[in-house]
Amino acid sequence: MKLGVFIIVSFGFSLTTSAQSNHEQVNYRLKVEKYNKIKKAGILLIAAGGGIAVIAGVGSLNNNNNTNTTPYSSNTNTQQTTALSGLAVGAVACLGTGIPLAIVGSAVSRKYRHKLEATSVHFNVTPQGQGIGLVYRF
Repeated sequence: MKLGVFIIVSFGFSLTTSAQSNHEQVNYRLKVEKYNKIKKAGILLIAAGGGIAVIAGVGSLNNNNNTNTTPYSSNTNTQQTTALSGLAVGAVACLGTGIPLAIVGSAVSRKYRHKLEATSVHFNVTPQGQGIGLVYRF
């Protein structure tokens, strides 16, 4: 009689543990997907900022090579200089937001991926090791 009650209680405990584990796993999967998207957005901003910085740098070098300055006259293109300055500010803004997004997205995604892999419920049905197990790795 005691053995039967013990088995029923153990089975009930394993079912509630499994249900909680599945809910947590769904939560962890959603968080992993969310932070992977943040990481991808950060990488995209880094690439865009780097490309803009290269364009602004090449344009600035080209602008400096084409200016014809003599002691009596100055031939500078202020519109082009303003545009290149705006591109440089845009590049810094993209890089400044992309780098933290990529770092935080990667770190938090990795954390939740490890939590997702850390929880597992298993049943041993083999004659050598019958039983129910719950594994949680820290």
